[in-house]
Formats: sequence, structure tokens, C-alpha cells
Amino acid sequence: CVVPRLRKHSVYDARVRETCYDTYTTELDGEFSDELPDRQAITLVPVAATAPYDLVAPTDQIGPYSFFLDWTPGEANDCLFTIWLVEIKAINTDYTRGKWLQVAVCNS
Repeated sequence: CVVPRLRKHSVYDARVRETCYDTYTTELDGEFSDELPDRQAITLVPVAATAPYDLVAPTDQIGPYSFFLDWTPGEANDCLFTIWLVEIKAINTDYTRGKWLQVAVCNS
């Protein structure tokens, strides 16, 4: 995943998280079935994905205005993967004003 639009000669921290599909879609809906015989079904509490690990920015893939990030995904659990959100925080400048700033969305 490439982290773009950075200031040259700056130091950054980075973090990544997985986002999941959490919406009901009406696309391609078929007809409704009959109702449940006992009128009750209780769903389980979903388990979130675990954090990615082994986050690295390979030194041979760092440029003046961007860098590449690589990581190992955590356990998906009940997460239906949508995208990776990448955030950075500038260490030696006030570019992000000491806060985490979303800078990239990666699909793989």
C-alpha cells in the first residue's frame, strides 16, 4: 500500500486497520420465504478482526513524498473485508499537528 502526498524529508509513524462490510444491501433481492415457525432467531455478537501485525516500510520503497507499507493481516473472525485504512502521524514536523491523519485507502 502506497502512502502518498507526504512532505519531503519528514519522519512519520503509521498504523493500519481493516474495515468491514456492515450494511444490508437490497441488490439482487429475491422473494421472501415463509416466516420462522417459532418467530424467533437470535443472532450472535460479531467478533471484530484482530489488528494487523508485522507493519514495515521497506527502506528500498521510500521516496521523497511517499512510502510503501506492508503488513500481515490479523484474523478476520466475523469481518467481511472491505478496505484497509492507513493513518500517519508526523514525528518531526507539525504536518499532522500531533494527530493521526487518514492518508490512504488500500484494497489489498
